[in-house]
Amino acid sequence: MNYLFNPIEQLDLTCDNPAEFQHKVIGWDIDHVQLVPGNYCINVDLVHTQNIQLSNVTHYIGVHERGCIPPRACAISLPTLLGKDPLYYCGTILQGDECPVLISGEEFETFSSGGINYFTIVVDTDLLNREAVLLTGHPFTAQIQSQRVIIKKQDRLRLVQKISMMMHELKFYPQHLSTVQQELLEKQIVEQLLLSIHTPSGKKLKIPNRRQVAWKAEQLMRQNPQQQLDIKQICNRIGCSARTLHLGFKERSGMTPGQYGRILALNGVRRQLIHLQPGENISEIAMAWGFYHLGRFSEQYKQLFTELPSVTIKQAG
Repeated sequence: MNYLFNPIEQLDLTCDNPAEFQHKVIGWDIDHVQLVPGNYCINVDLVHTQNIQLSNVTHYIGVHERGCIPPRACAISLPTLLGKDPLYYCGTILQGDECPVLISGEEFETFSSGGINYFTIVVDTDLLNREAVLLTGHPFTAQIQSQRVIIKKQDRLRLVQKISMMMHELKFYPQHLSTVQQELLEKQIVEQLLLSIHTPSGKKLKIPNRRQVAWKAEQLMRQNPQQQLDIKQICNRIGCSARTLHLGFKERSGMTPGQYGRILALNGVRRQLIHLQPGENISEIAMAWGFYHLGRFSEQYKQLFTELPSVTIKQAG
């Protein structure tokens, strides 16, 4: 039988390198961009059964994450902010009772200017829909609106507590569970999840046009990170006013297009310094990414990553 996950796999790590996280989180395709000053740090606690992956992930500073999940999978996250900054999910602020949902084939995107903790349940979509029909008469996917489901705060706290207990138990004997035992455990997890979900109102969330404009601009900037496109160039390419672009970015991510472009470039420089090639040097790399005032570049780099570029090279070596 073709299972979604290898039930033996487990992961428990703390890392300060996004590439390490991307390499070790099995089945996910995630791209990280550090957004705010500080030392990047992430804690990951992850276990599997045959058709379910349970994870507890904490980012201690702001990041922009985007990516997708394994085929056949559906991911439901239970987020908790570690600060006062809002969480932007797929272009709009995530409201108190909303939980992100990602179906295989869709891309997700999360902006968090502060720290965030989230429990995520990744389930075989067919299994989730079958159990939902048995419990509610409708498939799970029918309850999703704008990549969100509603789980009230009190129900979410209870669900997180139960998932934490299940993860703790799985760590001690996942390799000894029979197929029948794993199926029973999976059914229990899915039932707890489905019973926690509230049917949302018929009113769908709408993304204003300016947020769609900002999304297009961001795609353009990510495709051409070294060009350091200015506002006029971006507006000309996607056909919008500077005001619409600025307001869209503020609503979508809480920052200006210029700030986001600079952060993209700084992250690009850091990746290149970590994998420095013979003959390359800091000045040439910085200028290739649009930083022509090297003193200001060093200040901005240190502010974001809490270390000078030369220290990044030393540690990578």
